[in-house]
Amino acid sequence: MSELSNIERISEEMFANYHQMQHFITESTWDYRALMDQVSKDVSNSLPQRKLTGLIIDESGWEKKGDKSVDGYYGNSIEFAESIDSMGLVYMLDIHSNLLVYLEKCEIGIPPFTGKGRKPVKEKPLSEGIRADRYISGLSDKDWQLIDVRNTTKGKLIADYHFRTVYLWDKANNRMLRRLLVIRRNQMPKGDYQYKYSFTNANLGQYTGKGVAYMQAQRFFVEHCIKENKQILGMDKYQTRKWLAWYHQIALNFLLSTFVLKEKLLCFDDIPLLSARDIKR
Repeated sequence: MSELSNIERISEEMFANYHQMQHFITESTWDYRALMDQVSKDVSNSLPQRKLTGLIIDESGWEKKGDKSVDGYYGNSIEFAESIDSMGLVYMLDIHSNLLVYLEKCEIGIPPFTGKGRKPVKEKPLSEGIRADRYISGLSDKDWQLIDVRNTTKGKLIADYHFRTVYLWDKANNRMLRRLLVIRRNQMPKGDYQYKYSFTNANLGQYTGKGVAYMQAQRFFVEHCIKENKQILGMDKYQTRKWLAWYHQIALNFLLSTFVLKEKLLCFDDIPLLSARDIKR
């Protein structure tokens, strides 16, 4: 299985004209956006119709250098979550463990002056918030539900889950917003626990605890898809120097990954764990 990592190698393998291929990727005016839109429709139409359906959003990035990163969890962005909510869509967004939450909806106002320090002049929540990772320290074992979430290549995904309605302070609009806090804990081989924190606008009246846990566990699949696109389908192998060429390559990669998806769906009953590497071979 030879590695076709640049236009020169692709042209040799396909007996294609190198300059035409170069023009097609770099200078041609074909509409990459229209191709991406068509691919999106094809994927949507190809997927099985299920009651519990949603978009899984994750970025494709590179390993960062240093400790200054712009890549925050989506759940920390109030504006992003509210935009999805305004479209009438259900979301599940991971958050940082140190995000401040409020266990009850509280009033917003100017705190009373205690006589020490500067007199408060700005409004803020009048109750104390708590970090998500500190909130769990007050939980007992009976506050967790053991849920069998889904099958994996290594067996069943079974974990402890905790659900709690909390509130966030939307500082920009000076209001309190309701969220369902979803916390998963997995016991590690050495006996300690690994935690995952998320927000959703779903509620346990709409969905079962297992349904909400299932939603939180689905981010694995978009991460796996991006990994296959990079390692097997060459998404990160571009050597372009212009944005147009980059958009063209990414659009074509989306098209290729759609073919891989359709092959996986076609063969699912006989080969449920079929991978992009298998298909490429």
